Amino acid sequence: MAAAPPAADVASSVFVPFLLATRRKELLAVLHSPDPDAHYGVRVSLAELSVFNHGAAEMVLAMPRKLLPLLDDALYRAQEALLADHPSSTALMPKPAVHARLSGLALHHDSLARDACPAPSDVGAAHADRLLTVTGTVTKTGPVKALEVRRVYECCRCKHSFVVEADIEMGGQMRVPRECPTQKRECKSKEFRHDDGMSAFTNWQEVRIQEQEQSSSGSPRALTVLLLDDLVDAGVQVGDEVEVSGVVIRQFGPMIPGMRCQVGLALQATDLSIANERKADVDVTLEAAQMFSQFWQAHAACPLLGRNKIVASICPELHGLFHVKLATLLMLIGGVERQDGSGTHIRGEVHMLLVGDPGTGKSQFQKYVSKLASRAVITNGRATTSAGLTASAVQDSGGWTLEAGALVLADGGVCLIDEFDGIPEKDRASIHEAMEQQTTSVAKAGMMVTLHTRAAVFATCNPGRNQRYNPRLPLSAQLNISGPLLSRFDIIILLLDQLSPEWDEVVATHILDTHHRRGGGSSGAASIGRRQQQQQQRQQEAADDAEGWPLASLRQYIKWAKTAFNPTLSDDAQELLSGYYQLRRQHEARQGSRTTVRMLESLVRVAQAHARLMARPQVTQQDAVVAVWLAELSSTDSQSGSVLGDIPLGSGGTFPDDPDADYAVLQQQVVAAVVQSQRMLLEY
Repeated sequence: MAAAPPAADVASSVFVPFLLATRRKELLAVLHSPDPDAHYGVRVSLAELSVFNHGAAEMVLAMPRKLLPLLDDALYRAQEALLADHPSSTALMPKPAVHARLSGLALHHDSLARDACPAPSDVGAAHADRLLTVTGTVTKTGPVKALEVRRVYECCRCKHSFVVEADIEMGGQMRVPRECPTQKRECKSKEFRHDDGMSAFTNWQEVRIQEQEQSSSGSPRALTVLLLDDLVDAGVQVGDEVEVSGVVIRQFGPMIPGMRCQVGLALQATDLSIANERKADVDVTLEAAQMFSQFWQAHAACPLLGRNKIVASICPELHGLFHVKLATLLMLIGGVERQDGSGTHIRGEVHMLLVGDPGTGKSQFQKYVSKLASRAVITNGRATTSAGLTASAVQDSGGWTLEAGALVLADGGVCLIDEFDGIPEKDRASIHEAMEQQTTSVAKAGMMVTLHTRAAVFATCNPGRNQRYNPRLPLSAQLNISGPLLSRFDIIILLLDQLSPEWDEVVATHILDTHHRRGGGSSGAASIGRRQQQQQQRQQEAADDAEGWPLASLRQYIKWAKTAFNPTLSDDAQELLSGYYQLRRQHEARQGSRTTVRMLESLVRVAQAHARLMARPQVTQQDAVVAVWLAELSSTDSQSGSVLGDIPLGSGGTFPDDPDADYAVLQQQVVAAVVQSQRMLLEY
């Protein structure tokens, strides 16, 4: 490869030929643009520049603040070269405000290199004046301001004119020289006149991006990004996932005599791309996809046993709770999002509410989901408001800015809300739109913005205002949640602290055995009798087979199931779900908040999620039966019995020894009950 020339000649000898060879189409589009004063951005890949001239690419990395203006100048020269090839086109005019939007650092370097693509929390003083690429979530967008980037002064004595550039590191201040910079030695004037008509202005905006994962300190770090020129009009909103390339600069605070000046770091962007579809995605390798396919091939004769091996890997520290673990996994996978021709959007995310007595493991499930989900935001209902859940308008020195709340930050992931019933009544209306339409409309301080909240909500609360569950009252009467908000949850599961000596013995044995396996005590095994160990082994046989699924494999499987399968409803599944929905609507003890048309959409979503979990391209009757089973567990309490009659639904707490055989009995009874109920309704 050719060596790079000196920096003074690199624009004409390297940059101009490179732009003419690789960006001719973009430059012609700029030439044909009608507005000569607008700012235009031309995306330039550092990887392509490295292939064209590796030395020049290394110079850009080593001296970005010196080479990037030369690259902008090369864009203007390339326009003039193209214009010379079209002498008859008198309407074409080269645009002076053309900027190189440099990207592709991860391709030029190793994609895993931390020096070129660090996390926002890793950006420090050592990165000053370096070119980096940073990804994160936009948590704050400042107002668009006008920045005076260039000012012309005239010496009052010798009439010499000179240009002063704005210092971005000093907040856009103009650093006027102390003496006249003319070549005439006799002029040492210190008085200058500002020519207002020769000043140049541009747009300027500050945004703040936050890393996707929490740092070692427990709180995610944020980094300020400065957007200039055409990048201000990129349409960035709070909650967007962005990838920013730019130069790390220093931001000096106000200089007060006798006090230390505060110096921060910011990223002056050279390129910005919105990548909402990536949302902290997990890469599914080809080997992992083949392993998942082979797993289901091996369990073709007993698919539900294979499913339970995956389900048992969810929160293995808690014994049993099969129905909660299955519902949690279905919530993480979700259904299929739909968008019809009229623009109506049907969400695919599954919302789940876990209601239980204190000490039943609700918070443990939330903590585990926060580790398992590709993107998760945790909040508490008693310590949040509508602004903290959706978005808030904050006034700072430069005007009003928009800051994202929990649901906006969780866009594309899971929003975990503990003590959901503790949200103030006046703030609950704001999350109705966020949960069903998956958008939140903000109209504050003159700003009218619609933000996306495409996140699954996993909420927990205690029945009866932090009291224990009262079996003499229906569950809907014990929740401090209104009917419209309750109807937005697809799965509602009740967890009770059962006073059973047998269950207490099993749980105690499981906890002590877990401590022993992890080194909690050397005498743990001796304190457990042979009878208790045999009983535990029988009850946890299915769960023990799944201990080989670590978090990384579960993340990959969830991603693989969501991307590889978009199941459609089969005729059998559609008929069963429709019949069950009609049966629930006609039941005399039905709950009004749980038997709306949203219930049918919830059944479809849960069935689609189960089909994805089973790696199926179509929702079968088995998936529909599982959705009905979970719906019955969600709606059945001591005051409202099952609409399917005397079908033994079970508590759902223990893992079945033979799930395929148990399902065959359940399927036969559910289908027969739905068909019989439909026949009775028709006769009536």
